[in-house]
Amino acid sequence: MGAIDGDNLANMLSVAGLATSAVRPAGQQWYVTVEESLPPPRIALLADHLRGKGFVCDQNHGRLRIAVSGPCAADLRSQGTAVDLDLAAFPIGQSAVTLFRHVSVQLTRMEVKRFELTVLRSFAEGVYRELSLVCAHKLHVKESREV
Repeated sequence: MGAIDGDNLANMLSVAGLATSAVRPAGQQWYVTVEESLPPPRIALLADHLRGKGFVCDQNHGRLRIAVSGPCAADLRSQGTAVDLDLAAFPIGQSAVTLFRHVSVQLTRMEVKRFELTVLRSFAEGVYRELSLVCAHKLHVKESREV
């Protein structure tokens, strides 16, 4: 959280040894996602680099990322969220905090037909179940790593 912008945050991540991580905006907050677990010393290093510009709060224990891909992945638009998922309106890399059915998620377009939903861990099973109903025969849903 803080007054830092995405480009400066990405530079700070590189300095802290997290160059392969992704920065996702969420209002006045930024989610930083990585594919591997971060030990507390690396989180502390990032906090040191952001001192005076932002604050770090590890969300690894409380959120889960779910990847959604396949021919009808964009059907999320009509089945679960009000976000306009047209590629022109929601390009690759775009992220939005929205509702999926009744649950708050951070929705990110990873590829043309691949999305990622970051959800509070306690709602993950229900969201996963709802996603499987959206387009069971075409949609590929898999649990991803933690935030």
